[in-house]
Amino acid sequence: MVRSILETILDTTILQINREENSKADELSKLVQNTSDLSSSVSFVELEAPSTDRAKILCISSPDNWMTPYIAYLKDGTLSEDQNKPRYLKHKAARFFLEDNQLYRQTFSTPTLKCVDPEEADYCLREVHEGICGDHLAAKTLAYQVIRQGYYWPTIHADAVAYVKKCSKCQKFSKCAKVESKSSGGNGHVKVTNRTILRGLEKILEESKKTWPDELPKVLWSYRTTPRTGTGETSFKLAYGTEAQLPVEIGSPSHRVFNFDEVSNIEGLKTNLELLDEVRDRDVQKMESYKEKTKLYFTKKAKVREYEVEDLVLQDTEASDPTNQGKPQPNWEGPYKVKEVLHPGTYKLYYLNDTEAPNTWHRARLRKFYQ
Repeated sequence: MVRSILETILDTTILQINREENSKADELSKLVQNTSDLSSSVSFVELEAPSTDRAKILCISSPDNWMTPYIAYLKDGTLSEDQNKPRYLKHKAARFFLEDNQLYRQTFSTPTLKCVDPEEADYCLREVHEGICGDHLAAKTLAYQVIRQGYYWPTIHADAVAYVKKCSKCQKFSKCAKVESKSSGGNGHVKVTNRTILRGLEKILEESKKTWPDELPKVLWSYRTTPRTGTGETSFKLAYGTEAQLPVEIGSPSHRVFNFDEVSNIEGLKTNLELLDEVRDRDVQKMESYKEKTKLYFTKKAKVREYEVEDLVLQDTEASDPTNQGKPQPNWEGPYKVKEVLHPGTYKLYYLNDTEAPNTWHRARLRKFYQ
């Protein structure tokens, strides 16, 4: 076998060591096989204690953190010496419990939450925000996503705000405060979805724009496993009836991972599929209600101006010619004449010489011109 391997090697050199120069290695090889063949020069010593005076290796306990008072109280009823804290601790500890020396928190709507220390909390934020399936969520969404995956610590929202605030990619690609142009046609849901996906890609790609096909599955996975504001559910759950397991639960196993049972899990998945139609119908109603609330909110907040035929208006320069951004120029151009009202808030404009102006215009991009 050795010779067959050597034939594949281009250049080899074999050196032979004389037996008298290799006696120690020879004796050791016999020790493994049969001690009776050993010479008298080999002696055995049975050690009753370590031959070196090594320091004992002790388990170093982690420093006290926010979980310490709860664990002490749940284990043996130990309370703080501060007169004002025992009653407060008893009240809050009612929602916590210990399982295999791990602290958990019971919730009203989400799964049982695993309590984590500051170091593990930082890992959870980092993995969900910018991990393999993260697309740099906003602070509130990031905190909500971490909770939905089964993790808890008292300052989760404040820590999420601080983490997102310091994220360089989130700062570079933050939204600019500007009014968006709206056309009279098209699917608004598709536009919002595409915009969300594009923003996720921008934060991940930076300069390497050509690699976007490789990064797209990660952004899509993050989008599909992030709860939508209108329904409070993820696209993944509405498709398959249950929540997906995210990579963060591999690095820091949650309560449902620790207590996974294959038989009960299969039965639970089947039950969720039976109830899926009801969940979808309920979310359709939620979405319609959310649309109405959003419309009412912006209607109350915004001063809506309607224009009539023959009114003179100015149009937004940035919308009419986006290539001139950054150059010294007026913010508005015109005047133009309103020739036709296509839909409430959408107009067709003409130049003052009665020739047709390009595009249709939304009232958000127009303003009254006074002569």
